[in-house]
Amino acid sequence: MNTTKCAIYVRVSTEGQVQQQTSTLDSQAKYCKKFLSLHSDWELTEVYREEGVSGTTLNRPQFQRLLNDVKQKKFELLLVNDIDRLGRNLKDFLNVWQIF
Repeated sequence: MNTTKCAIYVRVSTEGQVQQQTSTLDSQAKYCKKFLSLHSDWELTEVYREEGVSGTTLNRPQFQRLLNDVKQKKFELLLVNDIDRLGRNLKDFLNVWQIF
C-alpha cells in the first residue's frame, strides 16, 4: 500500500495567542492529526508552526519553508485547521494554490 506524505501548517497571529495556556497552535495541530489518523495510508512528515505572525503577508519563515518543501515535493498533502491559516488575502491564496 502506498502512503501519502502529509504536512500540517498551524499559525497564530499574535504573541498573546502564542503565550496562551492552552495553545491554539497545539489545538490546531491536534485537530489536523486527528483527521490524519482517519486515513491509514497517510503519513505525517512535518508540522510547520508559525508563532505570532500575521497572515496578511506571505513573508513568514515557516510558510516560506513550507513553500520550499512543496517545490521539493517533500509532501503531497497539506492539512490546515482553517483555510485562513494559509493567508488572509485571496490573491495571495490563489498564487500559493498555483505552487501547490
